[in-house]
Amino acid sequence: MGDLQAEFHEFLGQEFYDRARAEGVASVDLGWRVVTLRQGFFDSLETHDLAARFAGYDGPFLTIAGEADPATGYFEQYLGLAAGKKDSLVIAGADHMLGVFSEQPEFGEQVIAATTQWLGDTL
Repeated sequence: MGDLQAEFHEFLGQEFYDRARAEGVASVDLGWRVVTLRQGFFDSLETHDLAARFAGYDGPFLTIAGEADPATGYFEQYLGLAAGKKDSLVIAGADHMLGVFSEQPEFGEQVIAATTQWLGDTL
């Protein structure tokens, strides 16, 4: 969640955006997979206002991210928009993928334990 346009632009860079616009498609190697994005994907980012769509959500809301994940910068905004029970957890030392590709299973174990506890307490 957050400003998808800004997040993708920062992550992929202007050169990637320029190539996608000029060629209609561009690929990026994420180190574990090559992802190909078409210009239509980037155009669609301009049409989505995630905060506006989420505002007033009154169901239970738990957001979890690694400390190095840009998503943590949006936690307060989305917690403020949610109207129901809400919580957040930042996993110290973890990235966006929560250690999946860095052989750090303890991050995933923390996520599973916290989610299980939260669901048990909430639902």
